[in-house]
Amino acid sequence: GLSEEEMATLYNAMDVHLLASKREGFGIPILESMATGVPNISHDFSSMSELVKDHGWLCKSLGYDLNLETTPLNAETATPDVYSIAECIKDAYFDEKKRITYGKRAREFAIQYNWDDIISNGWIPFLKNVEKEIKDKRNMIGLTEEKNILWKKLKNQ
Repeated sequence: GLSEEEMATLYNAMDVHLLASKREGFGIPILESMATGVPNISHDFSSMSELVKDHGWLCKSLGYDLNLETTPLNAETATPDVYSIAECIKDAYFDEKKRITYGKRAREFAIQYNWDDIISNGWIPFLKNVEKEIKDKRNMIGLTEEKNILWKKLKNQ
């Protein structure tokens, strides 16, 4: 793979980043390009809508209700409309002012996803809460006491 510096150089060589897949769980490449100030053209579906809205171009799906596919994991996907993608590319190419504005907004949006902040302000409190709930439920149904008795028996063998 490429180093972070090489990835930044690659993204900075772009005027826009295009990722119009059927669906994304999160869309790390979208966020990576945004972090370098590169606006995106993405499919208006799944997480891509949330990441790109108001600071990039969102292409439409083909006849939304008619063209949904269901994956083996029971997830719905939609097919991006290639004509809509072409319109977004055309707008990005010919409207430099919008492209620059979207790039600045994209960067502002992306920097809120700082790993240290996400871990300390999001994941650690969440996991502590889950741990507390699990302990409370175990104590409530007596599992902790039973587990301790089993451990003592194992240690004595």
